Amino acid sequence: MGNKRSKSVLGGLWQRGMKGYIIYDVAKKGTPPDTDIAPCKGWGMIVVSSANLDNVNEWEKQSESLRIVMNCPEKDDAKAICVWMKHNWQLAEEEADHWKKVEVRMDNLGPLLRYVFDQSKYKSRLDSCESTVNKMTLPDTNYYSVLGTDKMCDGSHVSHKLVKVVRVRGNGDSELPLNALISSHLAELTLCKLAELMVPNYFNLLILAIKDDLISKALEDHSLFAFLSAPL
Repeated sequence: MGNKRSKSVLGGLWQRGMKGYIIYDVAKKGTPPDTDIAPCKGWGMIVVSSANLDNVNEWEKQSESLRIVMNCPEKDDAKAICVWMKHNWQLAEEEADHWKKVEVRMDNLGPLLRYVFDQSKYKSRLDSCESTVNKMTLPDTNYYSVLGTDKMCDGSHVSHKLVKVVRVRGNGDSELPLNALISSHLAELTLCKLAELMVPNYFNLLILAIKDDLISKALEDHSLFAFLSAPL
């Protein structure tokens, strides 16, 4: 349903005295809702989007909305889904084996539920992500300076296949958004590629900015941990 038709339907409901709440999913790049899509009174609205300024920036400014960053699903969430999907027809051993496969996919690809439960979708997405890393050029490295910061990304440069936004604890009880690499596997590939392309001093500064994230991804057993251990 397009914005124009949606406004007509919602306006009709409002005229009949109904109140409600709108959840608008920006499923496609560059398709934010119109700022006046919600009726004037009695209606609230949530716009769901990836961390892409192109999707919501203008709408956010004009609607005076509040930005809330949500973490991606955790492994416990995915494990619960595995149990729910398979518990009626699998033995406990088969359920455990299925979860082990999903867990490996999450480690490689990241917490993307639309891909990790299906082998063919997972393989296609992983190939696409690895291709994105392999095609990275020197000018692309400038846009990965957002890693380790709370700067919002626009969709034209930093690949959302490789970067996610997480909530971290700030001063006191405050929370801040932080750009992080999406998975251990893709973090290793991405940083190895950036190390090839970037001036060493700039790369070292990037590593310092994201070292806590790298440690949390348990990269100590990989060659990348040498970047953290080496003198800068």
